[in-house]
Amino acid sequence: MANPNDFVIENGVLKKYIGPGGDVVVPDSVTEIGEGAFEKNSSLTTVILPDGLTKIGAEAFCECDSLKTVELPPRLEEIGGMAFYCCKGLRVLHVPETVKEFPYHCFFMAKGTIVIHGAETVLSKNAFESARVKIVAPYHSIKNIPTELKKAAVLGLCSAIAEEYPVPEDTITEYSQYLKRQKKNFEFELRKDKSLLLFMSKQSLLTPEELETLKNGMPTLDQELLPLIDELLKQAYESTSTKKTENSNSVSALKRQWSYKVLDDGTITITNYKGMDTEVTVPEVIGKNHVTALSYQVFAPYRLLQPRTMEQTRIVENLSLVRIPASIVRIENNTFSNSNSVLKLVAPAGSYAEQYAKEHGIPFEAE
Repeated sequence: MANPNDFVIENGVLKKYIGPGGDVVVPDSVTEIGEGAFEKNSSLTTVILPDGLTKIGAEAFCECDSLKTVELPPRLEEIGGMAFYCCKGLRVLHVPETVKEFPYHCFFMAKGTIVIHGAETVLSKNAFESARVKIVAPYHSIKNIPTELKKAAVLGLCSAIAEEYPVPEDTITEYSQYLKRQKKNFEFELRKDKSLLLFMSKQSLLTPEELETLKNGMPTLDQELLPLIDELLKQAYESTSTKKTENSNSVSALKRQWSYKVLDDGTITITNYKGMDTEVTVPEVIGKNHVTALSYQVFAPYRLLQPRTMEQTRIVENLSLVRIPASIVRIENNTFSNSNSVLKLVAPAGSYAEQYAKEHGIPFEAE
């Protein structure tokens, strides 16, 4: 902490800090940080500014390379040129909405994360020239951010989301669409930045194949990301499998696999199996209609009506398992006529399908 003798103050302007550095609390009487007030203080680590402060002068914290934290007050209006020049130890700097612009070289060669709270604060490339910062600007459209700063803005937003910082849904959507278009330009960052990897995965911007490529991207891949990539791969493959199942259960997919008719009471009777699998699951529902019956020769290799192709005949002759839902309450005697002797029916215990299997000598397994 600082004592009054550490400051040279004139008419509310802090002209010079002459203390030992470390953690510094600027007196409440100060309304302006003068030009170069803390310049080249290599021992300065934290600065807490008074609420009444409205201006930070040019080069105020220039080359304070150990400075980690500066608490900017809510009434701050102006930050001077090169104010945070070469501040390479900065962690997070929250800029209030009252600051409308950043002057030339304000963050030249600085590092850290700059959080912009104002929607009207102008972001200029000159202010961030040669800086290695992340910019969190949740109220700025990515379209209005200079090209040179877009990558910093994307990385900053991803970091903010990872830390559960509140970000409008519209901003998340816009940044996601931008990343989808610019994915190739972020290949290097993906190998280094955990928050970017998490964001792109959550937004379904990375396929399992792309994750595999990323995993094999040695030696540029940060090894600490390997466990995360393995977990994301697992989730991606599970999601792909679920989507395939959902797609296979869509009405259009079911129509390719089954012929059926909708009865007057709204229930469905299946009239033919047209699929190419030897292990089959009879659908419980098609669209909004429940399947309740299996009609004449649905699984018969040779049909009198709607004859099968040679390939379809071979498939049905080799059926090994038919899974039947509890919704089925009627199966015709010749539904499985001339079927494979190794055919097994699988259905809930006590269902109509179990009774049918016993009556017709077909192996049965309860599920």
